[in-house]
Amino acid sequence: MIGMALFQGLFDREARVLEKVNHLVQAGVSALDAGSEARAAVAFVKALSLLEVREPSSRFEDYAKAFADVGEGLLRVGRLESGQAAANQAMALDRGNASVLALQADILVAQDRATDALGYYEIALQVDPKAKDLWERKGDAHTALGQAPEAVRSYMQAVSLDPNDTDGYARVIALSPQDAELWVRKADAHRRRNEPDEAQSAYDRALRIDSDRKDALEGKSLTYLAAGEPQRALRCLDRVIQVDPYDPNAWRLRGDVLAASNQNEEALRSYDEALRQRDADANAWYGRAELLRKIGRNVDAVYAYDRAVELSPKSLKPHTGRLEALRGLARWDEVVQETSKVIALEPNHAGALYAKAHAFLQTNRKDEAVTALDAFLAVEPSSYDGLETKRQLLLGAERWSELVATCDAILAIQPHHARALKDRGRALLALGKAEEAYATFDRLRVVAPDDLDALRGQRDALAHSKSPKVLLRACDTILQKDPTDRSTWTAKGAAHEALGQRDEALSAYDTVLRLDPHDAGASAR
Repeated sequence: MIGMALFQGLFDREARVLEKVNHLVQAGVSALDAGSEARAAVAFVKALSLLEVREPSSRFEDYAKAFADVGEGLLRVGRLESGQAAANQAMALDRGNASVLALQADILVAQDRATDALGYYEIALQVDPKAKDLWERKGDAHTALGQAPEAVRSYMQAVSLDPNDTDGYARVIALSPQDAELWVRKADAHRRRNEPDEAQSAYDRALRIDSDRKDALEGKSLTYLAAGEPQRALRCLDRVIQVDPYDPNAWRLRGDVLAASNQNEEALRSYDEALRQRDADANAWYGRAELLRKIGRNVDAVYAYDRAVELSPKSLKPHTGRLEALRGLARWDEVVQETSKVIALEPNHAGALYAKAHAFLQTNRKDEAVTALDAFLAVEPSSYDGLETKRQLLLGAERWSELVATCDAILAIQPHHARALKDRGRALLALGKAEEAYATFDRLRVVAPDDLDALRGQRDALAHSKSPKVLLRACDTILQKDPTDRSTWTAKGAAHEALGQRDEALSAYDTVLRLDPHDAGASAR
């Protein structure tokens, strides 16, 4: 037991050392970021001295990483000798660690020994071939040696790991400034990063090298389109078509641009030409379908969506577009089928879930509509439209408990929603909760003081109580506004009866019979 305690204490001590070293490294990095190299150097040197006090008995990989981190910091503050000492310790503990190998390579580069560094970079990249920064540093080493082709290959490996790295493309272009394809790739990266000015500048550089470069012209058109300049986009695409009249991508993009600027007939002709050149173009079929739906040709749109789905069955957009076209055609059974396909691709697709409920409602499948609405509200619990539709369905089905919960959800969004208050009170009455119903109708009277339904709701709630005098006052208030309300005259008669006022009760029942001679309740009284 004593031996185990000693080992545990040793392990804990090593953990504490690593924690202190980590704090010092973070402090050094922060000092460098703040421009204080001297404070950073003190932190890194102190961290190294802590690690060198005792060789670890365990946690060898953790110690190797800690030496590597400290060595990197020492290298950044120009302490090459101390950095090499940290690298030596790290290599002794874990020669297969990519960070350790990279540190040794970086130190060799700093010592103007880039040739020796390349071997370490290569071994490190065998360990971690997706380490983008290692590919960049290897490229820098090749550049330092004047090995441009090898540097380009390393830099290209780095940008392949991050295609939006515009700085990475800039490194490559510095070595090969007349490579039009590189300028196009850099421009595409700027466009994806929503940097239109930089994108256009890079596309222009590519076009100065090769004025017929189609991908540069198409990239410029997409950039113009995103910036809301469709006419400029169109001129670029017309130039592409002038260079290559059979380019299906250019025709499809031309259709997209024309559709965005509501030149619908010309857009359709462009899509048709794109499909004539390449029928198996899912994007062209989708663009054509979207345009057809926009102009109300839903039958033709469904066919176009079908082709897009056939060519790209896992793509969500053609399915959602087809769903909306079917809704426009009121083909409700097919709508239900299509919503299931959309939900299979994206289970929480709120639009499809709601469309499914709407389709069930249109075909009078009300129970299924409620179930579908529940699925929709699980995704969009604060949807007013969803809650309002559910309220109406539950009211019609007399599902009182669920109706109360739904009205509560509506009132949480719109506290003064009169219809929700009204239905909540009605549901509570049906559930025999007269006091809660009365309070709900009282809230409704605050929202809508002249709403007779609020007064009638309170009347019905009071009919379940033992307060005939209060009930009488409520009835009198209603009858002042609507003297022909038979239900209120009946309730007034019942209140007089409860108070032992026989003549007044008979008078109230007589009024009911005058209003409706066939009223069985009043006749029985």
